[in-house]
Amino acid sequence: MTRCCFRVPLQVMKPSYLGDDGSVFVLMLNPTGGIVGGDSLKTEIRLGRGSKVCLSTPSATTVYRTLNRAACHETDIQLEEGAILEYFPEHLIPYPGSALRQSLRVQMAPGSGLILNESFAAGRIARNEQWKFNELRSDTEVCVGGSPVYIAKSRIVPTEMLPHRQGFAENYNYFASLVVVWDGFVGWRNLVTELSGALDSIPGVHAGASCGARSSCVIRAMMRTAGQLRTVTDKVWSCVRKVILERSAFFERKY
Repeated sequence: MTRCCFRVPLQVMKPSYLGDDGSVFVLMLNPTGGIVGGDSLKTEIRLGRGSKVCLSTPSATTVYRTLNRAACHETDIQLEEGAILEYFPEHLIPYPGSALRQSLRVQMAPGSGLILNESFAAGRIARNEQWKFNELRSDTEVCVGGSPVYIAKSRIVPTEMLPHRQGFAENYNYFASLVVVWDGFVGWRNLVTELSGALDSIPGVHAGASCGARSSCVIRAMMRTAGQLRTVTDKVWSCVRKVILERSAFFERKY
């Protein structure tokens, strides 16, 4: 990294470099243990021309109960020409009474590539706290050359929508959205076929993959266990890397 600065409650760990790939692997974390009501956090990421970076977090992000104000986390990412970003933070766990409003904006230059993973749990599943949080709002936008390619907006207020009912989340506990945007790549149908086969091979998972409108594809998945979430994430990541980069996925130890 050429420049890095942070202030608690956010922290950036020392990067490692992957010998067979040349990518930089960087962990970002919250050393205070989680996001607290009233927090206003902002992360800015800039990838220079031709750089290859994988960003992740060492563990799931917990969102604690708030007495009044919601927590906010804003992330802005810019990719210069030829830059490749693999963005794989671990999932969110909203605690009972918590409220989080997060946004993610990605501006991509022509010729850049992005693999984006966003996932969350319905709560602390082992404690039977599904859908006990107050609010979870998420706004995601990816643009290439200033033109939007992917826009996703969601707002979950469990007391208003009863997400566990039939036709919504039902008895699923974990949810993932993975987005691939790769300017200049043309083999999208082949990639979606590979992804669909990989997802179909995972028992107990409700998932699907489809081509986007422009140089992109989207994967959505619902799972019952954290282990299934990990399997889905690993299989999608491996498949995308194999088809687009012709490389295998790397699974760096985080602890």
